[in-house]
Amino acid sequence: MKLTDTINAYLDGRLTADEVRALEAELLSSSEARARYWEIAGTHASLERHFHENSGSELSDTLVFPALDRQKKSALWTFAPMAAAAAIVLGFFAFFKPAPPAPNLVQSGGFIARWDDDWRFLQASELKLAAGESRELVFVNGVRVALEGPIDGNLVAPDLMTLATGRIGVHVPPGAEGFTVDTPAGQVVDFGTRFGIDVAGNKLRAEVFEGRIDVNVAGENYRMEGQASLEVVDQQSSGIAAGSNAQAYPMPTAEFRTTGFGQFNSPGYLVKHHPTQPDQWAGDYSRATAAIDGVQPRTGAGMLQFLSTTQEAGSHEKIGSQVWRVVDLEEIRAELGRRAERVRLTAWCNRVEGTADSDTKFMFELAGQAGSQQEFRWSPDVVLRSQTDLLTDADPTTWEKVTVELQIPSSLRFLVVMASAQENVSNQLPAEGQEFDGHFVDDIELEFSAGLRASQK
Repeated sequence: MKLTDTINAYLDGRLTADEVRALEAELLSSSEARARYWEIAGTHASLERHFHENSGSELSDTLVFPALDRQKKSALWTFAPMAAAAAIVLGFFAFFKPAPPAPNLVQSGGFIARWDDDWRFLQASELKLAAGESRELVFVNGVRVALEGPIDGNLVAPDLMTLATGRIGVHVPPGAEGFTVDTPAGQVVDFGTRFGIDVAGNKLRAEVFEGRIDVNVAGENYRMEGQASLEVVDQQSSGIAAGSNAQAYPMPTAEFRTTGFGQFNSPGYLVKHHPTQPDQWAGDYSRATAAIDGVQPRTGAGMLQFLSTTQEAGSHEKIGSQVWRVVDLEEIRAELGRRAERVRLTAWCNRVEGTADSDTKFMFELAGQAGSQQEFRWSPDVVLRSQTDLLTDADPTTWEKVTVELQIPSSLRFLVVMASAQENVSNQLPAEGQEFDGHFVDDIELEFSAGLRASQK
């Protein structure tokens, strides 16, 4: 089989285990083969993205990563080819951000890493950062490590690194349990958590902020859960202490995406007033409905249909049918492990073909309202907002995507999400008949994030 055919077969998932190992060996030994691989992988990525963008479906970035068997020490780790331009993972896959300047990775044999926006084949690698430098290491299984110089360590395997000197903050998501950090003073093993480590010579301080870690010191195991800390000096420890301080460690970027936030699978009318509490859709006259008038839900069994610009089926001269939902940012903090700094809304819109008089506009808004930090109260006073609109086509078979983002101030407790259909062509009063010919929204989701953060020493 020619190299091009072999690479295409790998990206399509059609190679046997022996064929994958043969491809791995060729890529490790030949720069020309590696260049050809990236060229073909990029073509696959472009075609896949084009298909998803035109079909209205989401582009998956799921990485399938088999459990590590350290006894076998297999060099090849397979994952979904569309993730990160479809890279083959030899040993493990990692990337640094922000890119410049590059960390000092000394090449000595067997995995792929990315920095300065450049993918490279490496082997087991030494990692060094100077004092004042900070970077983020992201493993393919979702483990994120914030590094703060001076750092002296090694990248060993998909779930193993060593740290001789330095301070790190780690987040291990579900499914990546077992991530291990070896230090001269002891070994730290994660069981799904957020934790920090500070190593200096024969001294180790380990702190868990959420979840559980085990610290093995000279054959003795210390199980730390919740919020706890442990000091080790010369492989001796006085025991686990209650409490921990996440501010003392660098923290990696954090992301949380809602699921089911704006899916409308249960038929019925929305509550007809401004929301009075978080986690409840409410607003103008609208309903969750199954397929209707030639429009199918984008996903699931239902979608939201805007009916009127008022909260009752009576006369009103508004030009927008609006619905709102309130988000308590303290709940998001619990998911991220820290305060959210930014939020991105994604939604999908559709409408019937209609006539020349059919309205075409949808509007979305993220806003913060003035008021109590303890209990939500609806207020017309908006302290900040980010808004966008979309003019839709007349094809009921396609859903159109809209996004809007907002930087979240530290003082904000409640976020208000608004979605609406707008009368931008014909301003019809409710008393004169149906205000909207058939206007729908589906799959409204929020993605919250927080950036790489330095320690607060």
